[in-house]
Amino acid sequence: MSAFRQIEMSAFGNKVFITKEVKTMKECISMIIKELDRLENISQLECDNITQQQAADYLSLTNRQVRRILNNYKSQGAMGLIS
Repeated sequence: MSAFRQIEMSAFGNKVFITKEVKTMKECISMIIKELDRLENISQLECDNITQQQAADYLSLTNRQVRRILNNYKSQGAMGLIS
């Protein structure tokens, strides 16, 4: 399951703005394309749709870096992926 159930995306230059609605609160996160790719791959990894090695290969990272990013994602959500 993705971290964002309802997503509204708009692009300005090289940034993508993602809006997530949580009941009555609205959260807006600004991500660059690289971070958006990380979000997609790490959420796929969390759902066991891809392996850690596949995520590492796609993102050009080591397994250790992917584990660190996954832990950040689990504890902080999408905010944990922003550099």
